[in-house]
Amino acid sequence: MKALRYIIAGVVIVPLLIAVTCSFLPNSTLPPILRNLTASGHSYCPVPKDLPEIAKPKPVAPTEFDKRLAHEYPPGTSEASVVSSLKSLGFEVDGACKEDNTIRYAHYLQRGVGLVSLGADVFWKVDAKREIVWIRGSVSYTGP
Repeated sequence: MKALRYIIAGVVIVPLLIAVTCSFLPNSTLPPILRNLTASGHSYCPVPKDLPEIAKPKPVAPTEFDKRLAHEYPPGTSEASVVSSLKSLGFEVDGACKEDNTIRYAHYLQRGVGLVSLGADVFWKVDAKREIVWIRGSVSYTGP
């Protein structure tokens, strides 16, 4: 019975602590495209072909971050302008996916005030003209 109380307390208290701590991130210093987003951690790099089917990720519905990115950088936008814009927002352009080098990515990290930091990744696919085919993002909050 005592163990059940601890489990219930953990289920209630831990999410509450995370929510309160996240509220201490200096939201005003975040680029507008990253403000008030929920966590949606996912990589858009293809997984190796030899991975068992059960280990392959399932499609993910577009998030608020995906919608913001698609609005800011619609298909047909030049990759150069996406890279320039992301760099101006504080992203580091990291490179291309190993399994498909037409999918590129960039990373943003804001060290938190207190326990939580925000990380954001942007993935985009380019065509032969180096224009955006699609763009998606992922956000995560991490602690110490």
